Amino acid sequence: MLQTAFPPTRSEERSHVDEAVIVSSTRAGVGAKDSAFRRRLDTLAADLRTAGAGKVTPGPVSRDGRSALLLVQLRGDVEPLVERVVAADGREGFRTLIVGEESVDADFGDATGEDLARGESFGLLLALIVLVFVFGTVVAAIIPIAVAVASIAVALAAVALIGQAFVLNFVVVNVLVMLGLAVGIDYSLFVVSRFREERRAGREVDEAVGAAGATASRAVLFSGITVVLALIGMFLVPHTIFRSIAAGAITVVLVSVLAALTLLQTR
Repeated sequence: MLQTAFPPTRSEERSHVDEAVIVSSTRAGVGAKDSAFRRRLDTLAADLRTAGAGKVTPGPVSRDGRSALLLVQLRGDVEPLVERVVAADGREGFRTLIVGEESVDADFGDATGEDLARGESFGLLLALIVLVFVFGTVVAAIIPIAVAVASIAVALAAVALIGQAFVLNFVVVNVLVMLGLAVGIDYSLFVVSRFREERRAGREVDEAVGAAGATASRAVLFSGITVVLALIGMFLVPHTIFRSIAAGAITVVLVSVLAALTLLQTR
């Protein structure tokens, strides 16, 4: 879309660009070298260099002459540049925007963090209410949630290590937390419910643990294996987002299964 609105020259096609800053005005045109538009571009370019941009060069001008690009090569993080662009937006009547892979990822990362915070708070509260209703006691209801949270923490650490070797999309965190809460609580609910049934039937604690392990834990194991085998197929899709979803989901399911088979089997 940018190449359509701002036709690049041959030199610009060959140069490496990390971010593009769009400066536009409905009143002024790019025009002569000493025009207000040119002065705004020069001022903004200097401001971006001060903020840590590696290189800022004038880019192509739109066909109507009302917009122009500043082509930015990053030297560090994109956040300081985004802050400068946001601060410059609307100044002297010029609209200023930034677009690029790093800035888009930063925006998605911020949105992801906010969504996760809201989702976790609402999801955990709702899950606790349901589990208290099912088990009848707060202590028993907390066990599945504690196992799920522990599984998510371990899985996040594992995915962070995987991310050192492979490129993962930001969506991996959303998928991991969402699925971790689901399967972590679900698997724990299987085992704890079976254990409580055996206790109500008059079995001693050790016998109830053994019975739960021989039935519910086995179901959890085969369920986890089935989910993992199904998710492996996502690696066949040659796209980072699908492979990231598969990596996050498989990791948290495996950790949740291990947690259900170990942590819940202790007295």
